[in-house]
Amino acid sequence: MENLTVFPEMMKSNMDRSLGLIYSQQVMLALVEVGLTREEAYGLVQPKTKEAWSTQSTFMDLVLKDSAIGNKFTSERIRSCFDYNHHLKYVDVIFEHIVL
Repeated sequence: MENLTVFPEMMKSNMDRSLGLIYSQQVMLALVEVGLTREEAYGLVQPKTKEAWSTQSTFMDLVLKDSAIGNKFTSERIRSCFDYNHHLKYVDVIFEHIVL
């Protein structure tokens, strides 16, 4: 790993530029977990992604304000969908497999 240079601040900045849209799948999967079909979940999430991008609003704020989504979860559960650490859960295993 000596040839690998990582810039955590730049990585976080790039993630933030997405307005939280990178977490839309997590929100959709959480909706499926509480009983919605994939189509129903997509129907709730997809318009919010378009709105976030077109208005340059954060996706999480729009999801938190949406009553159809909010009726399914607590605000804490919604916020947990926006935790990037979820995506790092297996990073060590991945690095081991690619021998970094």
